[in-house]
Amino acid sequence: MITKRITPLLILGLVFAGCGTAPLIERGKDGEPSAYNWETSLEGDHPLVGRIWSTKNNAFVSTKSLIAAANKVPLVLVGERHDQPDHHRLQAWIVANLAAPAVVGFEMLNESQEKAVNASSGSDELAETSKWDQSGWPDFAIYKPIFDAAFERGHQIKAIHPKRARLRALMMKPTSQPTDQTASQPADPATKMSAAGKAQLHRDIKVGHCGHASPKLLKAMVRAQVFKDRWMVDKIQAFRAKSTGVVIAGNGHVRKDYGMPNYIDHPSISIGLIEVSKERLNATEYSPNRYDFLWFTPRLDDVDACEKYKEALKKMQLRYKNKMKKNNHQTK
Repeated sequence: MITKRITPLLILGLVFAGCGTAPLIERGKDGEPSAYNWETSLEGDHPLVGRIWSTKNNAFVSTKSLIAAANKVPLVLVGERHDQPDHHRLQAWIVANLAAPAVVGFEMLNESQEKAVNASSGSDELAETSKWDQSGWPDFAIYKPIFDAAFERGHQIKAIHPKRARLRALMMKPTSQPTDQTASQPADPATKMSAAGKAQLHRDIKVGHCGHASPKLLKAMVRAQVFKDRWMVDKIQAFRAKSTGVVIAGNGHVRKDYGMPNYIDHPSISIGLIEVSKERLNATEYSPNRYDFLWFTPRLDDVDACEKYKEALKKMQLRYKNKMKKNNHQTK
């Protein structure tokens, strides 16, 4: 049975679970894990759901321990599956429970939206002025709890992703530094990543694009991913100054083997929000060394992503081929 007593530290986090819904996290009885009210339910009875694995301790830890660790470092990287609503509710809980005002940078907001983001005083205004509904990201409603938490706590919200024109030009031409701003780092700073990390990144992008990416396109996407991770690190470091920095990004970007941690030279932690798999019942089966903490959640769905996005992936490959042909023709 779940007690309804809630510690002061949790109160702010709980109010951002969503208007009219039960709080995401409720404290369990003394000595017991926290109890959750998930929106997703697939594999909800999995033994790892709701548990937090610490790679350093090689053991499960409490939500209290997780937030204590987050409050001890200058930079916290929090991953997600982009369309998973419970991942965003957990991110909101983390943002709400930071001890001091922080700078929260979003992968979902790019440099072309910076003025709109900086001028916004609330979540709904930010969604409108940044034209979120035209961005291609999932519905703003599932991200809203994070923004609500940030505004309520007095955190600064920042756009840290490079704009699309910059990335398109980089993918077409490796040496490009496109558009109206000089990039703050070379186009391919991959030397800061281990050979094993770069090989794993290439494999993951290849698998993630289900055979619809040519070798040239795969190289371009690896180049773009490396560039984005370095760019986002540079941006959050510049914005945060002496404040705590938080990055909200996909799980791939916060991984220690090939993500943003490769470009950080001071203490930080990475938190992967991981959907459980019925075939894997132990935390050690999820390659935990990729993150400092793994927070396990139910699954949103079991849809085959390769089938779901097959047509979109084919169109992506075709667009890349056509643009490369056009660029080659123009340079002759």
